Amino acid sequence: MVRKVMRWGESGVGCEFYDWAKNDPSMYRFWFDDREAYRESQIEKGLWSDQDEADYITDCIRRSPETYRGWWQLKDIPGGCDPLDWFNPCIHHEELFDPNMPISEVEKALQEQTFDDWKQSDVYEIEYHDRESIEDAIAYLRRRYRSTTMAT
Repeated sequence: MVRKVMRWGESGVGCEFYDWAKNDPSMYRFWFDDREAYRESQIEKGLWSDQDEADYITDCIRRSPETYRGWWQLKDIPGGCDPLDWFNPCIHHEELFDPNMPISEVEKALQEQTFDDWKQSDVYEIEYHDRESIEDAIAYLRRRYRSTTMAT
């Protein structure tokens, strides 16, 4: 659905890897320093649990300076939307940060994330259906079409 709505492949919407380490090295380094400073601050306040530490260690392994250099994002979004503003910040989406990920997988993942984001947001222009509700909608439209063509 997202592919059709965004006219993927026709409108110029695509994907690109944003190399954060290269394009904004000071903020890139700050992110790692801030992650560590937050941990230390929480430990000092006595607010750091064993689970927090386990999550921190897992995240450090997953997103190290060697493995976490940037992320995949949409480019050329309609209306000039900034890729960082595309997704609702209140909805969690898996960050795609492997620069070697095949573009077909990146496109599929970003399209699925867009669909999930739209579904969870209050986007009134788009309706979501399951099999039963789409069949009901089609039947309604067919009845409506027949009644308007019969009236003319």
